[in-house]
Amino acid sequence: MSKYDTSNTNRSNCQDTYRPNLRKMIIRIIIVLAVIILTIYLLYRFDIIKYFSTNNINGLKRWVNEFGIMAPIIYIAMIAFAAVFFLPGIPLTIIGAIIFGPLQAIIYVSTGTTLGAVLSFLIARYTARSFIEQMLGQNEIFQKIDEGVKEKGWKMLVITRLIPLFPYNVQNYVYGLTGIDFLTYVFFTWLCMLPSITIYVLTGGVVLKIFDKIQMYFQ
Repeated sequence: MSKYDTSNTNRSNCQDTYRPNLRKMIIRIIIVLAVIILTIYLLYRFDIIKYFSTNNINGLKRWVNEFGIMAPIIYIAMIAFAAVFFLPGIPLTIIGAIIFGPLQAIIYVSTGTTLGAVLSFLIARYTARSFIEQMLGQNEIFQKIDEGVKEKGWKMLVITRLIPLFPYNVQNYVYGLTGIDFLTYVFFTWLCMLPSITIYVLTGGVVLKIFDKIQMYFQ
């Protein structure tokens, strides 16, 4: 086989690998948009939208502030709890952005998600390794990440965190079963989740403004 044929074969393999990943990303984007549209519809259908008014949000802020220094600690704990128990973290992130403001929310959400990722990692590696291996040992996600860590090391962690082809919560447990260094895992998990956290937090403020505009339009 000539070099030209080998090059074409490699290019073809890359394209074959890329297409399914691109397809998955497009499907996920469509699902997210569908969920957002459905959520907005249900908020109006059951008249829940009124609770997203500026007055109600200000009331929620005052209530949270009554907890004083415990408010951010409780919030961080909730974010970590959600990560460990496979609960959706985006609603909590948006709520945090509305209550605490962008800068504080980014700090709190980043701390909470990293803490949750660390707890899940330690559970998989030390506390419940046998149980997690039985659940995920034959899982396609685990096998791909495990092979990636063996071949690429920390670069695999960066790729999977920045390009969410695999669910974030599942990744946390899967990496506990791999041979990746703990401190490397903590640092790159925190660093690579910052961009998406920032986007979600900033989106929270935009969502509140959109709801206010919509309410004013229908009043």
